[in-house]
Amino acid sequence: MGGTGRRRTALVLALVLAGGCTLGEIFANYSDPVEPRPADIVGTWRDGDREIVFGEDGAFTATRLPYGALHEAHRGGFAPDERIDGAGTWQIAAPATAPDGPQTVVRLTFRQLGEQDVETYLELSALDQDGVTCLVVIYAGAVGNSWTAYARCERDC
Repeated sequence: MGGTGRRRTALVLALVLAGGCTLGEIFANYSDPVEPRPADIVGTWRDGDREIVFGEDGAFTATRLPYGALHEAHRGGFAPDERIDGAGTWQIAAPATAPDGPQTVVRLTFRQLGEQDVETYLELSALDQDGVTCLVVIYAGAVGNSWTAYARCERDC
């Protein structure tokens, strides 16, 4: 193989390797969005030691919120490994990025994070994962994209 052939092979290999980093994102299956009803949301949802309790009255409490999912303006009051709890109100809505789209997110409007009074929100995408609805938040973590996927407790958790 001549110099041109080697360069062409090296170029193709470099493109494949560089593209491989993004192909996973392009072909990733993040599940199908669902449009939940309030009755589908009320109750306790967990992901490991993280928990959100949704009340019928539109109030919620959350324990051990993921630091990376918080709005940058509110992260300064917390250390990345600190336990962050919050409370506020919830509603089913269209995503902020597609306000005229289907109502596929549960928007948490925080009034309190830790001991701080705040006004911010967090959107949890309602996704069907193998026939089970999960509430998922995707955020930039310490080592790249991360997510927390809350599943509803059918019984006492």
